[in-house]
Amino acid sequence: AGVLLANFGYNARNGSRLRTTQLALGMVGPSAQGKQVQDAVHNLLGDEKFMGWDNQLHDEPVFRLLHERMRRWPADGNAGGWGWDAIGHGGGALGNLATYANGGAEVRFGWKLPDDFGSSPTRPAGENTAPTRGGRVPGWSWHLFAAADARWVLRDITLDGNTFRRSHHVDKRPAVADIGYGVAVMRGKWKFALARYHRTREFDEQKELPVFGSFTISRTRSEE
Repeated sequence: AGVLLANFGYNARNGSRLRTTQLALGMVGPSAQGKQVQDAVHNLLGDEKFMGWDNQLHDEPVFRLLHERMRRWPADGNAGGWGWDAIGHGGGALGNLATYANGGAEVRFGWKLPDDFGSSPTRPAGENTAPTRGGRVPGWSWHLFAAADARWVLRDITLDGNTFRRSHHVDKRPAVADIGYGVAVMRGKWKFALARYHRTREFDEQKELPVFGSFTISRTRSEE
């Protein structure tokens, strides 16, 4: 399944708490150009092309409305030097793209921790660029992070298949968990995060546990 999405979000912050609501709109199927993108990357890396695209899902418009609430401890942050914090989250999503409930936490340790709500982009609301109080600290700063998220999945179109047409599908497992770890480096308003993730099996007869990585670049703004 190839999925092409545009994501729109709204953040509401109150001290050490954050509410985030996001709407994803897009397309699944050949029009998402998943085959073309993957083939281009494999050509660039000299890897063998994936041969399963003849069995991809049919074209279908998709949406996902997501809401999460987060809280950070300690509330006053650790921007002055070495420190740690923990960020808990809980929420869920509704839509034909995915419907689930989720919860988890992230722990960070490092030099001049940012006044934000996480560095783990595996969740749609995980790499959160909500406004900071007073902006980023001057100079360089960095931290290590470890995150976990558990989901109870009612529907996932990439596993369950098309909503209104017969299509290929697998026997989905409703309980899924991710564990991730990585490093983030900040300079001014810019943040760079490199992470690696391990996921439990998402469907029956899945031969290997999914392992994948991510690299993100984000820019934040200060509250007026």
